[in-house]
Amino acid sequence: MINRVFRWCLFLAAIGALFLGCQASQEQANEGLVEIDAGDEGPETEPETVKESQATGTEDDDDDDDDDDDGRDSADSGENADSIEVTSTTTRPTSGVRPPVNSASSSSRSSKQASPASKDPAEKFTANGGSPNSTGKSNNESGAPTSGTTKSTARGSTSSGSTSSGSAASGSTGSGSTGTSISPLTTLSKTKPTSTSTSRNTTTTTTVTPTSTTAATAPASGSGGLTIGYDASRPSSGWSKPAVGQTYSDPNYGTKLRRATSAAGTRFNRNDYSRRQAENANGSMFMTYHGEARFDIYSVTSLQLVRSLGVHPGGEPQWHPTNPDLLRHLAGDNSYVGELKLYETNVRSGQTSEIADLTSRIQARLPNARYMEDRNEGAPSRDGNRYAWLVYDQNENQIGLVSYDLASDRVLGITTDLGGGKVDWSSYSVNGNYVLAGALNGTFVYDADLSNRRVVTTATEHSDLALDKSGNDAYVYIDFNGGSPTAGWLVSVDLRTLKRTKIFDVYDNANTSIHISGRGFDKPGWVVVSSYNCKVPGAWSCDKVMAVEMVPNGRVVNLAHTYNCGDQYWTETHASVNRSFTRVYFNSDGGSCGMDAEVYQLQVPSFN
Repeated sequence: MINRVFRWCLFLAAIGALFLGCQASQEQANEGLVEIDAGDEGPETEPETVKESQATGTEDDDDDDDDDDDGRDSADSGENADSIEVTSTTTRPTSGVRPPVNSASSSSRSSKQASPASKDPAEKFTANGGSPNSTGKSNNESGAPTSGTTKSTARGSTSSGSTSSGSAASGSTGSGSTGTSISPLTTLSKTKPTSTSTSRNTTTTTTVTPTSTTAATAPASGSGGLTIGYDASRPSSGWSKPAVGQTYSDPNYGTKLRRATSAAGTRFNRNDYSRRQAENANGSMFMTYHGEARFDIYSVTSLQLVRSLGVHPGGEPQWHPTNPDLLRHLAGDNSYVGELKLYETNVRSGQTSEIADLTSRIQARLPNARYMEDRNEGAPSRDGNRYAWLVYDQNENQIGLVSYDLASDRVLGITTDLGGGKVDWSSYSVNGNYVLAGALNGTFVYDADLSNRRVVTTATEHSDLALDKSGNDAYVYIDFNGGSPTAGWLVSVDLRTLKRTKIFDVYDNANTSIHISGRGFDKPGWVVVSSYNCKVPGAWSCDKVMAVEMVPNGRVVNLAHTYNCGDQYWTETHASVNRSFTRVYFNSDGGSCGMDAEVYQLQVPSFN
């Protein structure tokens, strides 16, 4: 088992007293892990070998839990290497102390609570009530919290002002040409291996020549063939970290990439999360989460900083679906700064305006409602109109779920039926037909009015909402629930029929943590998968970015190796694809094995 040390320190000031608590864990994730951030519970655990989970039926946990609001803490000291234009803000009250980051191996993150009256510590989401299995690992994505912890954070502030529409940002979507048809591989049919070997003896690949993608933004598509299938080519030993803006070809797959950000002078400057689109509506700008606990906006073409935003670190920003200059977001994600309102910020002018106030309508049903959030893993429908938020009271208790339509300014439904446990995340389906919630005892789907709750899975896993090849709403997840008939498989679920499609088996002579991005709406039937925390060195799925077809034994288009060796949350790959499926943004430490994750921009070759 790969041993890793997680250190956390929380300092809590209380009337004339100072308490210091420090604790460490040398288990590979969940055993005794202290959740410092209720919004991002940090690294979780997978079994040591492929065969362990298959033999025992225990769950293989991914390397961070699904609750990835990314620990929006205030930043460590250090100067940003870039010239920054900082949006003026109106200060909102905050309290609490940021946990220090002491080393590259630290995975400390702040909680969602800004005061000593914190939410329940951790509440890691585990199957079967969270009982550990015989190996000491929990049965889902994270372990039980250590008792006696207190979570705190120092939060940013939210800018205010009137809306300024501004001119459309320059740049184009960069969509590719029709592309080359890729024939299905008969060799992709899956059979569970009977051998205990953890290395793949042969590599099955098919090469086709893609049509070159000519886009207005660099880097351009490579001219080499595409490698399709379960390719176990090793990352190149000759690869070295490029300079910011330097374009290079992936040594194995020929795709074009470039390093897009620098973490010099700070902890990281990373892509926020796989379930959130990094790129704006017309492909002219992209967003990062900076180590100083802020969101930065960059030009796709020049990579120059456009603006550092005053959006709260827990404000859950989402790009406007059509206006490239606008972001929509919340005030914050705790009872000190959070509200029952939706805001819009112009990233060029920095001006912020309120676009929806749900306060009276939610409080008419839930009188104690104080604020709402999706816990940084949700997204609106692709038209930007429908939102699903969890509702909290002043004491940080989840008290309900709300479904809202912005276009008609209607609350479509409010429910207190959260599936019997604390909810890890909420989100709308891509087409706006369904609300999903990942809870303690399963992932649930509701109709838009929050009626008709059904069970999608009996766990909450790394996942995303996507469109299948027919354009229907789908939920794509990696099944690390050891007792499931699809254990180890990447699975797509039709949200209308709940029919499951097994795509590929990550236990097949491989075992790795993955994230999924279904944000490429213009290419239905495909998602981007990024892997990290590889358990079987040299396995086909290790440390790469892939385009994956959402059909039985779907095609895997190998796009790039990540050259990322960090083993804690901030350096997880978190690849996110843009709407046109032409660019992917992912994180890499460039081989430092530290915390200094930076964004790499990958140009996706056109294919059918």
